[in-house]
Amino acid sequence: GKFGGDTDNWVWPRHTGDFSVFRIYADQNNQPAAYSPENVPYHPDYFAPVSLGGYEQGSFCMTMGYPGSTSRYLSSFGIDERINTDNAAMINVRTIKQAIWKNAMEKSDDIRIKYASKYAQSSNYWKNSIGMNQAVKELKVIEKKQALERQLQEWIRREPDKRSKYARVLTELELNYRNRRNAARAMAYFGETFANGPELITAALAVLNFDFEAEESDLERNMRQLLEIYANMDISVDKQVFVAMLKEYAAEVGKEFLPDVYPLIEKDFKGDYQAYVDDLYARSSLKTPHGFEQVVKGDTTYVLFDDPAASFAIDMLVKFYEFNQSVEEASMNIEKNERLLNEAMREMEADRVFYPDANSTMRLSFGMVGGYSPKDAIEYSYFTTTKGLFDKIRQYKGDSDFDVLPSVVECLRRKDFGRYATGDGNM
Repeated sequence: GKFGGDTDNWVWPRHTGDFSVFRIYADQNNQPAAYSPENVPYHPDYFAPVSLGGYEQGSFCMTMGYPGSTSRYLSSFGIDERINTDNAAMINVRTIKQAIWKNAMEKSDDIRIKYASKYAQSSNYWKNSIGMNQAVKELKVIEKKQALERQLQEWIRREPDKRSKYARVLTELELNYRNRRNAARAMAYFGETFANGPELITAALAVLNFDFEAEESDLERNMRQLLEIYANMDISVDKQVFVAMLKEYAAEVGKEFLPDVYPLIEKDFKGDYQAYVDDLYARSSLKTPHGFEQVVKGDTTYVLFDDPAASFAIDMLVKFYEFNQSVEEASMNIEKNERLLNEAMREMEADRVFYPDANSTMRLSFGMVGGYSPKDAIEYSYFTTTKGLFDKIRQYKGDSDFDVLPSVVECLRRKDFGRYATGDGNM
């Protein structure tokens, strides 16, 4: 189910299984239960049948899902910011963070289990951003948007009654995106390195945001959710991530965007990030579930703001507030003029159907099954077979993304595919 890993994610051809089957256990009465040797496989009253009828070139296809968000009508300036600011920060920072995670996961099954879900979630958007940037460049998306915007300017020039409303929309967008460029870059790196970085800081932020006045039942539920942070955190790995994030942020943004902790590290630790992180973890009570519980339960012997992890988190919140203040005017102008641009485009192309961007509501697509040609003289089939799986095992020998159990390889070699075999004996 995970064959190909990050390498094959979002790309074709890929050779993951169509389905991953997980056995779910229940108690003797077929009810949810904690682990017990007495548990038995769960038996549902109904399960969705999977057709083995297959499909062929030209078969009708209908898909339903809940796509999160798209930005199809963004201006060329907005696309440039997405590619060169937001995506660039995500790619650079997560490349570093995921390498630390993966190295630790390959050395320890315990860490692999703790970080598997986090790694998969992080790498999914990381790989998506890489592919998005590549596609925008190869398909000349920005250039095409610019051509459409020039067409819009010409239309506005020919329509005197539209000039007062739309004449400055592109000028305003260019100006305001430029005005927030440096701060937007710092915010993108800030979000990836700190808000989405060390889990100790995630825990500290959770304490700072904890609702101590909630009902007892809500307090208990919130507490259980927060303690999950610790269940899947390894201190040694988190410290490595913390050091790497401090270095990466300082290397990528201007000095005016550095939080107050950086002068402190320079003064008290002679610029040694490792020494600072070691000291912070040594002195922070928030690094353990017990210390965390003491804070949330209101232990009077503990002063939250004296904890170095909480102090760091507060420093981050202050800096993030400063960021938002510095870009507030530009961001408001951008939002206003992106809407005006969209409105103007709809008026210019009044006969065109503009379907709405994704917003996590259900969407339905339909079409025909078929291959495609990504480049001149290259043709992709609409399906892959186990032959390609063997090719990749050889091509990527030693790469954990393409590891396959010897027993599975042997089964595939025998081609004993039963009812799953194609007409020519493949699968």
